Amino acid sequence: MSIIGSYPQSDLIEQHPLIRLVKRLAGIGMESALVKLPSTAMFNARCILQTSAALPKLHGYSLHKSADIWSKIVEDQGILSVWRGYPLDVMKSIIQFFLNPFAFAIQRRIVPRFNPNQDFVKFYLSSIGGGYLTSAFIQTCLRPLEYCRVKLALDTIGKREYTGALDVIKKTVKGPNGIAGIYSGFSVALVKTLVYRISYFALYDLLRVINPYSYDRDALGLFTRLFTGQFVALASLTLCFPFEVVERKMQAQADKEESERCYKDAIDCFKKTYKEEGVAGFFRGLQNNLATTIGTTVALFVSDMLFR
Repeated sequence: MSIIGSYPQSDLIEQHPLIRLVKRLAGIGMESALVKLPSTAMFNARCILQTSAALPKLHGYSLHKSADIWSKIVEDQGILSVWRGYPLDVMKSIIQFFLNPFAFAIQRRIVPRFNPNQDFVKFYLSSIGGGYLTSAFIQTCLRPLEYCRVKLALDTIGKREYTGALDVIKKTVKGPNGIAGIYSGFSVALVKTLVYRISYFALYDLLRVINPYSYDRDALGLFTRLFTGQFVALASLTLCFPFEVVERKMQAQADKEESERCYKDAIDCFKKTYKEEGVAGFFRGLQNNLATTIGTTVALFVSDMLFR
């Protein structure tokens, strides 16, 4: 009897690499569609909260809460615009799924490995550096989509400037900064990622040492590890949030003429934000971001139960 004859044909089809890839891709798509549905609306509101001082068309509006922003979006452009950019969010998740293997392959080739029992400091630094390199590679590849996503979010109030993502790219490339405008604020984004990764690992390791139940395999140990992970993520997001605010403001003015811009560069943006808005200006939209993080965790848990 042949090997092929010893297995049902349906099993052979299921084991085919292409079939597995299609099923995995379909699962990622459905999972992203569920997770991004609430987070898209939150992201749109957060971008407007972060950049309201930098966009002249938002001046004069009292937009201090997500609910106020959604109400204004519905008034100006209709309820569907609350979720403007949703297809891009789903697309980003799917593209990232394909980029991850390449990013990890680059990391393995460049970043040396160390034994934590023999040289913990080098192991720790290489872990942070490797993760940062992976994240930077993915951000570089996804930056055009991220830029379009932000511009569409900021275009949900008042009269529309862009018909869609392609129109954003077209008008930005024709603008004063050319194609470089798409990567406006990218250096700040890389610093933000570094701050996040360092703070995340440092806080997590610290709390793991303090937590007496870290290595317990019972329900209490599982709960404390989940709580620690969520707390560390929220704390790290808070620490790096000022960089995100500056990044968004730089993206908001990327396709504008020099006379229309509020900030010369990222340093000038930091200075003026502090001078004009105070420390609070660096944390506009933070509550929205933290709520999105918690909501995404819940949505991922639900989708994992439904699609895995």
